Amino acid sequence: PAFDWEAGSLLHRAGDLAGAGSALGAALRLDPRNVRLRLALSAVERDAGDLPAAIAGVREAVRLDPAFGDGWNALGVLLSAQGAPGEAAQAFERALRLNPDDPDSLFGLGEAHMTAGRVGDAIAPLDKLVRRNPAFPGAEALLQKARAAAGPPPPGALHLALIRVATRAEAE
Repeated sequence: PAFDWEAGSLLHRAGDLAGAGSALGAALRLDPRNVRLRLALSAVERDAGDLPAAIAGVREAVRLDPAFGDGWNALGVLLSAQGAPGEAAQAFERALRLNPDDPDSLFGLGEAHMTAGRVGDAIAPLDKLVRRNPAFPGAEALLQKARAAAGPPPPGALHLALIRVATRAEAE
């Protein structure tokens, strides 16, 4: 199966989706519980325009291995592409329970919340992403868009900030 997997990956990168699908499918028949192989095949199916097959493949991968964080993230991406931001957010949340700092899942979750109209829910994961990885493409812009869409704080609300310093003298 390793040869078929490698051949499938090379064919995918070369743009031969039919050949890649055939090679990865052959490998999967030999190793049907291999979740990484299912993920690779789902990427070929996605690129070939078969979103339902790609989603089904990733769903099977996370069913086989519920601790497969990359699978949950991929499922979120596919569900977002399918126009199901609520389900996508759930998949990204599962990915983040397994890897709380995964930048792709943080961005995906924020984007799914924005698409679903839950801009307030988008702010926390996007803020975490920007603090941890300020150069992540599009994160700062999406965070600013979420903050602007959330609107100003209600009257009487205070904006507080925690400033950490090393000594009491610095604090004073």
